[in-house]
Amino acid sequence: MAKTIIGLDIAYNSLKVCGLNKQGKQYRLVGMNVANTPADPWKAEELQQREEIAKILKDALANAKPGAINGKELMIALPELVVFSTTVAIPALSKKDLEQALPYEIAERLSINLDEYYIDYEISPSLCRPLVDIPTPQESKEKPETKAPEKPTSNEPEDTTIIGAVVFAAAAKKSLIESLIEFAELAGLHLAGVDIKAGAIARAVVPDEKKIRLILDLGASATGVNVVEGLSPRLVSSVPLGTKVEANNPENDLENFKKKSGPIFDELVHVTKFFENRICPTAKIEEILITGGGSNIQNVAGYVQQETGLPVIIGNPMQHISSPHYPVPKDIAASFADSFGLSMRELTK
Repeated sequence: MAKTIIGLDIAYNSLKVCGLNKQGKQYRLVGMNVANTPADPWKAEELQQREEIAKILKDALANAKPGAINGKELMIALPELVVFSTTVAIPALSKKDLEQALPYEIAERLSINLDEYYIDYEISPSLCRPLVDIPTPQESKEKPETKAPEKPTSNEPEDTTIIGAVVFAAAAKKSLIESLIEFAELAGLHLAGVDIKAGAIARAVVPDEKKIRLILDLGASATGVNVVEGLSPRLVSSVPLGTKVEANNPENDLENFKKKSGPIFDELVHVTKFFENRICPTAKIEEILITGGGSNIQNVAGYVQQETGLPVIIGNPMQHISSPHYPVPKDIAASFADSFGLSMRELTK
């Protein structure tokens, strides 16, 4: 039987959960569900109200459609508000030297103590060359006040050199991750991993890996403003302003969005300028991809294109997922991009 991976997005006052397995190169939907939860559970130090949310999750898994989700491996998305992130360039270093230097540089960039945070990073080829590179290992050793976390052993030769790439790094408090492990156990599950929302969403909705895009994730209570190169995050930000669609008066959704979207466009401009001037001065954002429940607002893509002058498309979270016996309505699928992307990550591994 194919292994089912559970993807879970815990939002401000709801959770969205899905179960996917993989058949060949195609992901197959086992089940999906949405449920109300206690409001505002995310804090930098922990996920609050874990026991109550775990009970809600177990019920959502049992009553998912088209069928119950019986997997045990859980992936959880971390919202932008509890994650520190940065992008750094890599000079020509051996893998051994890189592993020695990188944790210190990330900790310094983020102004965090390595003893209190878990750090994860992705190294990928890139058009970008951030203006400040990481220091040499000798420079890093001059910072005794922080301790680099132990890295797993590798079979790769120590003189492996990585050239022409950048690192996107994210850090979360150890106490937060430990609370998620406890939460998974309360739900009778195993925490297989965590991911930032931007990475999960990109995995689900990016149609190809050839462009640098800004993903505008129009959620019900917050809006993500994230830059990705292919599937790799480069800059992550958010605005505490949602775009909840008024179900009783949908014809006014776009007008309502226009009235309150000023902070979203302000952040979009700020993120674009910072990315193009500091993180990736050798390239430009080529396209905006809209996802989240707000992507269902009629003509929202046209309005965003009018305001920004960039091509705008609506993301399709179902583009890699098969569900022939349970057609998922487009407006529902739009809110599950991060849940789908979480499951896809672990299945791809």
